[in-house]
Amino acid sequence: MNLNCLTGIKLSSPTHKHFGLAADAGFSFEPIPFNSGSVESRNVVTNEEKVKSKTVFTRFNPAYYLQLSLFYRKKTHTHQSCQLAIGMGVTNYNPYNTYYRTTIDGIRLKDHFELSTSKPAYTLFLRLSGLNF
Repeated sequence: MNLNCLTGIKLSSPTHKHFGLAADAGFSFEPIPFNSGSVESRNVVTNEEKVKSKTVFTRFNPAYYLQLSLFYRKKTHTHQSCQLAIGMGVTNYNPYNTYYRTTIDGIRLKDHFELSTSKPAYTLFLRLSGLNF
């Protein structure tokens, strides 16, 4: 289980003919900087399985995210509204950071992941939200 703290800001333009622009920026970190990493090994000859775990200092796993979107907001006569947004974002959050810093029985787990802690991730999203329900 991971617990993250998140702080950020969301800015939104006024709507013009129900359309507007929005920007989100945020910063997150893990307030409990320890997590468990484990390795399961199997001896093919004896068919014996072993699981070894280790608690790892995660360095608080700090991350940022930035998102930009175009939204359409529809209001009804009862002052209820819903919003549909399409956008893109970038983040450096990586939930596998715990495993990058783990070595169990001389095996560095980061050697078995394709993602790197320094590579950003890009997202495309479609978001539906309701307001004032």
